[in-house]
Amino acid sequence: MSEHPHHAPLPEGEESPPPGTRAMSIVRWVILGLMALAALYTVALAAFGAVRPVSSPKEGGAADSSHAEPAQATTRYTCPMHPQVVSDNPGQCPVCNMNLVPGKPGAASTTGQEGQSDAGDAGDARRAVPGLVPVDVDPTRTQTIGVRVEAVRRETLSGGLSLFGRVTADESKLAHVSVRVSGYVEKLFVAEQGARVSRGQPLAAIYSDELLVLQSELLQARRWGGDTAAPVRERLRLLGISPADVAAIETSGEVQRALTLHSPVSGYVIALNVAQGDRVEPARELFAVADLSRVWVMAEAYERDVAHIRQGLSVQLRLDAYPGEVFRGRIDYVYPTLNPQTRTLPVRVVFANPDGRLKPGLFGTVEVALPSTEALTLPAEAVIDTGEHRYVFVEVKSGRFEPRAVEVGARTGDRVQVVAGLADGERVATSGNFFIDSESRLRASVAASPSPAASKAPPPPGAAPDCNVDFDAKGAPDKYAQCKACERVHRGMGTMEADCKNAIPKPWRQP
Repeated sequence: MSEHPHHAPLPEGEESPPPGTRAMSIVRWVILGLMALAALYTVALAAFGAVRPVSSPKEGGAADSSHAEPAQATTRYTCPMHPQVVSDNPGQCPVCNMNLVPGKPGAASTTGQEGQSDAGDAGDARRAVPGLVPVDVDPTRTQTIGVRVEAVRRETLSGGLSLFGRVTADESKLAHVSVRVSGYVEKLFVAEQGARVSRGQPLAAIYSDELLVLQSELLQARRWGGDTAAPVRERLRLLGISPADVAAIETSGEVQRALTLHSPVSGYVIALNVAQGDRVEPARELFAVADLSRVWVMAEAYERDVAHIRQGLSVQLRLDAYPGEVFRGRIDYVYPTLNPQTRTLPVRVVFANPDGRLKPGLFGTVEVALPSTEALTLPAEAVIDTGEHRYVFVEVKSGRFEPRAVEVGARTGDRVQVVAGLADGERVATSGNFFIDSESRLRASVAASPSPAASKAPPPPGAAPDCNVDFDAKGAPDKYAQCKACERVHRGMGTMEADCKNAIPKPWRQP
């Protein structure tokens, strides 16, 4: 059987490829090309992202504003009990395990940098209040907490000061009666306190051995004649014996057993310190007589009002003893020093008292009339006074309140003068400002807290001893149990878990 030439075997390496080989080769090259394109695309994206310039806020302008907005709108989460804990993600507080609650978007910028920029826009950094930042209060919450806002306005202050006062005797018309020799009270002519006496009226009869001797010398000197009696008269006068009594002794020519004390002024006996038969000494005060035809009212001015008090200002006195009546006088003297106990300045006001109605010891209100002045005023309740700072919350725009330090002056009724810190027409919170103050302090503490990364308190693996690795469950079962208890109790509380485990006495494993 003959063989056909086309059936002859081909040389090695020249055989025909199997069916479909060419199609598979094309597919393979297409896949390789696609993979190369993908790799080039990935490299290009990485290179573009690595070298793309990041503009600063000053250089980027509006081009970067679209990228900044999502970051500002990020919701931050904080712990209601520990505002220093701030996180970008919801979760639990590492301190107390409470659920974190979402705050306002962009809270960090609102309480931090924006607060500083707002203060800078105000043009006076000295008006910033330490520990406070601007806050935003939505209208619903404003109505809930009862926030009211009122504008600062310029008006005429024609009010005055209201001081506390007490009626006292005029010290220039007060007389103290005493003796200048030792002796005994033989008779009291005025034996009751509060009695009215006239000038020269007898008060008491005093017996004294020394006075008896001087009377005898006076009579003997008169018998000798000449000027020998003059020195004895002068000695009796210096001992408090009136010239009338000395003349009576010389006229009668007899020694008087008891000599009489007379009242030096007309008035009322406001002190009686002696009884009939008492022994008296020169240092002892027997009577105090006050002339109450004119009295003093001692008023107390607070330190903040000292600058407005001066001699000659008109004063009105109102007493509870005489409702509806007004007594008029003028400031007679402003004392040079403050009372160290009450930190007030004594002010003396003089009142005529012809009918004796102004009795020493009465308390009342002294109203001082001040000159009219033109000044900025605001409600007194708008000012928060911590003792260290005085400040208000200014509504810089609807719902946004900014703390502002102020200096205040005189107070008239329910309004107070603004010396510095505010301008005419600015609006301040007059009610509910303590709620705004609390919110401002809370946000300031949040802004001053560490970064969120530092606040995610759970320590990384290995920061605390591992119970299963570092503790020998068989050799030291009690310490191993203490380690597990630390994990159960303090897990999620930051370094407290590590501190608890480290407090377990070593060694943790048997040698």
